[in-house]
Amino acid sequence: MKKMLVVALTLLLLTLFVSAQNPPGTPGAGGCQMMKHPNYQMLGGRGMEDLLEDLNLTQEQETKLVDLKFAHQQEVLPLKRDLTKKRIELKSELEKENPNKATLEKLTDEISVLQAKIQKSKLNFLLSLKTVLTPVQWRKVKENFMEEKGRQFKMREERRQIRKYMPPPLPPSKDEEGEE
Repeated sequence: MKKMLVVALTLLLLTLFVSAQNPPGTPGAGGCQMMKHPNYQMLGGRGMEDLLEDLNLTQEQETKLVDLKFAHQQEVLPLKRDLTKKRIELKSELEKENPNKATLEKLTDEISVLQAKIQKSKLNFLLSLKTVLTPVQWRKVKENFMEEKGRQFKMREERRQIRKYMPPPLPPSKDEEGEE
């Protein structure tokens, strides 16, 4: 249960800070000072601004949060790049006529190590955020996260229901088979 909560909070904060509801740099309502921060454009733009306005952060808290997020991104981006590279290598090896089992196992182990490093970095980032926020602000972040996860779950279920009633793909016609 604790592990699930940590993963859920990690996903929440990453979703909130990385994804922007509006394109970065679009003028928005409110007077959040985040837009003036030098690293603001790299941190998700308006989506992050909206969250920070809802939390009623002090200017010092805003600055600390942006700096923490920027440092976290600098740590995680190279890991994500390496992870993508390893996944491509794994896929390439799997597509060979005779894939090398030792190579596949080695790549799988390397992927696992990179994933663990990314998760630990996310956890450290969350713990850092919690030290900057007040208990009331932290509660708001968790509530916002649960609402977002609920919406995502509902959308996922709706897509499953739609797929359930979709007809299967049609087999190729005789004319199409002759063209290939």
